[in-house]
Amino acid sequence: MNTTTTNCSVYLLGQTPQPSAILERYKYLQTHGCSLGEFLSVEDSPDGLSCYERDAQPLHAKWPLLVFRPHATSNIAPFMAHCYQLKIPVTVRCGGTSLTGGSIASAAGVILLTNHFKQIKQYDPLQGTLIVEPGVTIKQLNHHIEADGWFFPLEMATAGVAGLASCLSTHARGYHQQEKYFFDVIQSVTFVDGQGVVHYQVPSALVCGAEGLWGVIIDMHLKLKHRFGKRLIFMVQASWEEVLTQLSALRSLQTLAFIVKSHQQFYIGLEGEDWRLTHASAFLAQSFLHHTYLSHALPHFLATKQLFMMLTSALTTRQLPHAMQWALEQANELQLECLQQADLLAGSVHFILQAEGESYDFTQRIQKFLVLWADYLDQHKGKISSCHGIGKQFSPYMPPFWSEDTRTHWQALHRLFDPAELLSQERFFPIPGKCLEKAKHD
Repeated sequence: MNTTTTNCSVYLLGQTPQPSAILERYKYLQTHGCSLGEFLSVEDSPDGLSCYERDAQPLHAKWPLLVFRPHATSNIAPFMAHCYQLKIPVTVRCGGTSLTGGSIASAAGVILLTNHFKQIKQYDPLQGTLIVEPGVTIKQLNHHIEADGWFFPLEMATAGVAGLASCLSTHARGYHQQEKYFFDVIQSVTFVDGQGVVHYQVPSALVCGAEGLWGVIIDMHLKLKHRFGKRLIFMVQASWEEVLTQLSALRSLQTLAFIVKSHQQFYIGLEGEDWRLTHASAFLAQSFLHHTYLSHALPHFLATKQLFMMLTSALTTRQLPHAMQWALEQANELQLECLQQADLLAGSVHFILQAEGESYDFTQRIQKFLVLWADYLDQHKGKISSCHGIGKQFSPYMPPFWSEDTRTHWQALHRLFDPAELLSQERFFPIPGKCLEKAKHD
């Protein structure tokens, strides 16, 4: 006998220390940490804290009680040691461009700023190796190295704002991409853990996608990529079936940089030496009768209304057409406008859900959509989070995607680096009593 699947979301208010106890710990931290950097507190600078109440995701907002801006990266270790002694949670903010509520203050916690550390150190133009501080941006880096024939293989709308440390933490390349992984370029990192201990030459694969779970990144060792030839971008009018049929042949050309479905069009990027591009362009013209060469970059994928949520999930390339159609139908039923974009090589789908009206009503509709979407991804072996990370937005929906063994293993690793569990609170692991409760009966 079959019974229906039951899905529900349960949200409970967490318990926080009494305000007086919090302020006492903050005053102690300010007194003993004043030589390490600058503090903004709710008592002394209430107006100055307003820009830290949320990141680029407007659905989550929390006024921080204390923001710390260290004078140097070497001051982060003693600061974290003070926080460990006082059991004060820490949220690292490097640019504030997160679209998942990933840089919002934890309850009774402090925000630690690292975006002002923008120094490029020990650059070797012959080998393409260098060490950079956490706040160095992709735009800044490429401007520094392009004359020597190197480049950093990641393109994003916030390339001039988001620090490389935050890009690494959220795994900005996605889950299903087969080449050019983000941590292939960032080879190792130095970070300060939750006790104030510095760890050197940690493989970036451990840190990638961990949302700051292990500690605060203070520098990164990079091995850059050579730039060969040039890039061509074509806009193609074709069906999903036509593009997927030609996908294997396009990959074999060895010049394929990206295929993006956006604004009802496909955009195909080719990159390489002139002779390779000539052959690849001819094949593309033969395969797709309706195509146009673009002299500019891809069109922007941005929200057009004040109330919005951006969602990026991981699926295999073949699953993308059905997933996008399904999501569009569900959004329409909930009276949400759904803008869509798909990255075929990365295996990721991007939604902007937006609407006019009241914020509370919009949030309720978003939560209903996320419950349905989490269930859909669970059934199709997808991942609810991709290149934008998990954050406060998606941690309540993670249980279907965590096996008990995986969760136990990651939590054991977390406690090695952060025994007091001060880092990434409510931004990574599912929270008992607050997260999506899912029951299945066959």
